[in-house]
Order: sequence, then C-alpha cells, then structure tokens
Amino acid sequence: MKTPNNKFTIFKLQVAKKTKRQVAFWLLIANCMLPTANFFAQDKPKDDFKPSGKVWGYTFGDFYYKMGGERAFAEKDATADSMYVMKGDTTVGVKRWGDAEFAQKEKNHYAFTFRRIYLGYDYQFTKNISSRILLESSDGVLTSGGDRTVFIKALYLEWKDICKKQTLKLGQISTPTWSTFTESKWSYRSVEKTIGDMRKIGRSNDLGIGMSGSIADIKSTPADTAVKPKSLLNVSYNAMWGNGMGSKPENNYAKVVYGEVIFKIMNSILLEGYAEYDHSSALIKGGPQDGDRINTGKTIVKGFIGYEHEKFTIGMETVTQVQKNAKVAPIDSATGTKKDTTDLGQMGLSFWARGTITKDKLYAFARLDLFSPDTDRRGWEYYKKDSDVKRYNETFLVIGLDWRPAKNVQVMPSVWLNSYKDMSSNVKDYKATGANAYKIENIKRDADVVPRVTLFYKF
Repeated sequence: MKTPNNKFTIFKLQVAKKTKRQVAFWLLIANCMLPTANFFAQDKPKDDFKPSGKVWGYTFGDFYYKMGGERAFAEKDATADSMYVMKGDTTVGVKRWGDAEFAQKEKNHYAFTFRRIYLGYDYQFTKNISSRILLESSDGVLTSGGDRTVFIKALYLEWKDICKKQTLKLGQISTPTWSTFTESKWSYRSVEKTIGDMRKIGRSNDLGIGMSGSIADIKSTPADTAVKPKSLLNVSYNAMWGNGMGSKPENNYAKVVYGEVIFKIMNSILLEGYAEYDHSSALIKGGPQDGDRINTGKTIVKGFIGYEHEKFTIGMETVTQVQKNAKVAPIDSATGTKKDTTDLGQMGLSFWARGTITKDKLYAFARLDLFSPDTDRRGWEYYKKDSDVKRYNETFLVIGLDWRPAKNVQVMPSVWLNSYKDMSSNVKDYKATGANAYKIENIKRDADVVPRVTLFYKF
C-alpha cells in the first residue's frame, strides 16, 4: 500500500477517521440512553378510559294471601250531612283505609304481583361525569286501559369530584328523604318501604339540583406504619333544592329544600339527621279573603340511629311531618264565608333488625312500626267529609327470612301485619247542631294479616 504523498489526501483521511470516531461516540450515547428512555416511557401513566354505557335493572313482586282483615270503610251516603261509616261499603263516599300495601284488598284475596320493575341505563362520559335514565313500572302504574306502563323515575347528570370529595347532580334525582341512606341500611325495600315512604311522608325523587359529599373523615394513626388506620369518625351530607312535584311537572311557584347529615362513628354506630321544608300555599276561594294565598307549607324532621356489626344490623327511625293550615273550614256563618284553619301533624316510629344465619345463603329480618296520621286529632275538630282525614292509628309488623339461591337472587317468605286503632274512640260526645250536624261512630277494624313470598332479582 502506498503512503499518500500529498497534503490534500492526508487531510481527507484525517477527516474520515474523525467522522468515524464521532459516529461511534454518538451511537454509544444513544445505546446508553435508550433503556432510560424506555424506562421513562413505561413509567408515564396511560389514560385507558373510554366512554361507555351499561344497561341494568331489577324487579320484585309477591305471591300473597290476605288471610285476615276487612275491606276499608266509607260513608254510606256521600251527599248526606250526617256521617255514618259502614263496614264494607266502598261503592260511594270517601275511602278511609290508609296507605298500607294491602289495606284495599278484601279478606281471602290472593294474587301474584309486580311491585316494582326498574330498567336503567348509565353512560360514563369521563371518569367523573356520567348520566342515568331510569324507567319504572309496577302493578300500580297503569294506562287508562288498565295495562302496566312506565314513567321516568330518574334522569340526571352526575359530576363526581367537582370539588374535592363533592358530587353534583342535575335533573330528576333521588331525594335524601329516605333513598340515600335509611333505605339502604334497612336493605329490604323489596319487602316493605321505610316508614316515611310507606306512610306517604315526603317523596323519593324530585327535579332539581343536589350536592353530596364528605365533610370530615378522621382516622386513627397507628404507631406501627404496617397497621392500616381505622375510621374514627366520618361525616357526610346530602342536600337538594327541587320543585317538590316528584316525577310530575312543576305546577306552582313553591320549591322544596332537603338536607341530611350522616355520622358514622368507629365504623359501626350510625346517626342521621334530616329536615325538609316545602313552601307551598293554597288559594282561598270565596269570602272576604277570596283570591288570597294561605301558607300550607310542610315541614319534615327525621332522625335515625343504628348499629352495624359483621353479623347483624339494628336501627331505629323517627319521622314527623307538620302541615300549616292543612284544614280550612267554615264556622259561625250561614254563608260559610268566614274561614278558620288548623295545622295537622303526623308521626311515625320504626324499629328493625336484620342478621346473618348462613353467610351468602340465609338471612332474617323483623320490623315494628307505630304510626299516627293525626297526632293531635285536630282533623276531627274540623271534620266535614274531608277526604284526607285519617281514622286510625296504625301498628305495622313484618317478620321474614331471606334465602339467596344465587348471586342477585332473593326469595323472601314473610308475614305482614297492619293493625288499626280508631282515633274517634277518644272523642267524647262530639256533636254539632243545625244543617251541618254529624256524628262520629267508633268502629273497630280488624288487622290485615298477609303471609307472602317475595321474589327479588337484579341484572
């Protein structure tokens, strides 16, 4: 091989050698950096969320037999001035049988029922924003022809963590009256509603805006960091502002405010306080106050205390409702133009327990309710064929078993009993004279006794 003898050739060889060394150097750097790049690429979180939706639902119904009880009572003559209530006569007049499930059924009646059918669809727009539509049907939701039909139970947009641990809902949503807490703790809505729901005190859903979330969450601080902290106190809330019409369209200017605070102590003691105010009014027709509005607002106050254990849960719930100016009656006037009013109150007290016999297979439950639809009996004082006057204080009892042959399937045999005490037995010699004279009869009503088997399943 000849040695280059000119300067230009020597320069080209030096540049080529230098270029090869630089290329080798950068290849070495790249080879060292590649694993690091791969490491950071793997360490970078991936967003795998994809918008999606799901269909869900559940249903429950019974086979029942009404072995005890009577048909409800009604006025013998709806046009007469005197009040004489007759057993079994429901062809005319005002029905006074109350709101219990089987009060309107005759003795020895038996049937298969659908008490609730739910079909829902949830759609997740983002990790925090979702929507729900829920349709409901039952034997009590019928077309004009008597067939089962559906209505919109819920339709809302939900935004979780709109603020830290706070959730916003807009639309037709569950109220905090019983749906958000006490119903879930009772756990047997398929057997019977909670006392407020059963006695028509409040509403389960409404169209409006709701906020819920955590107020405080205090945990223990174990000395050993390997020990998981225990919950000492958790405080949460549910609040709502709504139309006050449930699933029906709005038809007045008044709105309803709902509020609930829940305390969970040592992960086992449960406390709930609830209040609701419905600022409604009624239009007076006739007399010197014709055209004026009178406050008929309703106030509901409710409390709950319970204890949760791995094997059982017990609870006690009390609910009170007072309606301002619930009764408007003419007095001391031949023309009936002078008005007088009275407030009406309702009160209920519920005790229940449920527990495990065999885990995931067999459970038991029992509940006792005491309810008065007119705590001061003021309705009698102003009575003149008012359809919402209730005659009876009621005692409710249910005892049953819960057998679970498969996941999301429950078969629940139970005995359902509702007894009645006529409030008019405490009204002594209550009589009036003149054209509006009437008489209150003390009538004994037999208890409704209904053995039944409830089937519940969800999908």
